[in-house]
Amino acid sequence: MTKTHTQLYRPLIAVGLALTCAVALSQSVIVQGSGPGNVQGTGVGNVRGTATPAPTSSNYCDGRFTVWSDSTNVVVDNDSGLTWTRNANLDGTKNWSNAVAYCSNLTYATSSDWRLPSIAELSRDERYGGTTNGLADAYPSTNNPALPLGHPFINVQSDDYWSSTTYTEDTLDAWYAYLANGDVWYDNKISYSAYVWPCRGP
Repeated sequence: MTKTHTQLYRPLIAVGLALTCAVALSQSVIVQGSGPGNVQGTGVGNVRGTATPAPTSSNYCDGRFTVWSDSTNVVVDNDSGLTWTRNANLDGTKNWSNAVAYCSNLTYATSSDWRLPSIAELSRDERYGGTTNGLADAYPSTNNPALPLGHPFINVQSDDYWSSTTYTEDTLDAWYAYLANGDVWYDNKISYSAYVWPCRGP
């Protein structure tokens, strides 16, 4: 016996009704994410995309310093709001002009707005222009290097680090901080060499 058109299409109609009911009842759609757990969505349509876990932070020195999980090569000093390279010796010693140029031309950790810090940003020694929220401890620091114990930085040299601040009584000189004990002094911009510690931010 030959089947009619209605008999031939009954199975297709049943499948269509089942799919329509599933959409109408707003069943859950589960998509495996790239991070821990699943991405879940409900309602009509599809859920598409990739789950990206939110960055986490590690705090040091009672919350003064923060290192974020998505940018572990830099450290945020929460006292000043400045961001510093975690490695305190990226490229050795330089004279002052080359230190300024190095920081200005640096692209590091996806940022290109690095600069040489001022003496106020580099030092807490208020005798010579440092501030209470500078990076290095004021002289005489009992720590060597002159930073809080447990800081997250690496490769810190117990030596001189240039600042961008010119010595006003002789513009051929610029200020630097001595990280062994937090002392600050100045020397000739051309003939003297010191380490460079780039920063960025406000």
